[in-house]
Amino acid sequence: MSRLAWALAATGWAMAAAALAAAGRARRTAETDPLTGLPNRRGLARAWQRARGDASLHFLDLSGFRAVNGAHGHAVGDRVLAEVARRLAAALPAGAMLARHGGDEFVVLAPPEADPAPALAAALAAPVRLPDGGSVTLGLWLGAAPAGSGSLERALAAAVADMRRRRLAASAPVQAA
Repeated sequence: MSRLAWALAATGWAMAAAALAAAGRARRTAETDPLTGLPNRRGLARAWQRARGDASLHFLDLSGFRAVNGAHGHAVGDRVLAEVARRLAAALPAGAMLARHGGDEFVVLAPPEADPAPALAAALAAPVRLPDGGSVTLGLWLGAAPAGSGSLERALAAAVADMRRRRLAASAPVQAA
């Protein structure tokens, strides 16, 4: 093969590698929540497919967050959500993944035997500092669907229904012990 042929082949490989890298970046961007850096619903769906349903699904809804947006505005609310996401992600057991479902709702995919609820509640036990020097204490409502719940949609529906049942049965959100 001539030098020109080698140069053309190398250029083609470099262009193909750059195109693959760009496609990977585009996929990661499409699957990531820009506010928290967590997987979004698309990222959650991809992780569910990889787990092949062999993960428990935990649905989390923050308690007290809407008042932050109402009293301090959405910019402060965004900062609080980013801090909450950081705390929740740091509290997860090994092999678990946190995704932002939307608004103040998060989803955890965890190994079937893991119960992330106590660690997640503990992660929110300390107040979240606000930019004005104040703070807010948030709680969370949790619902779970066991591994083998079927499709992601079925598992989400089961976890949301479980959370609503727990909400009706309790007068306060989950708190750290």
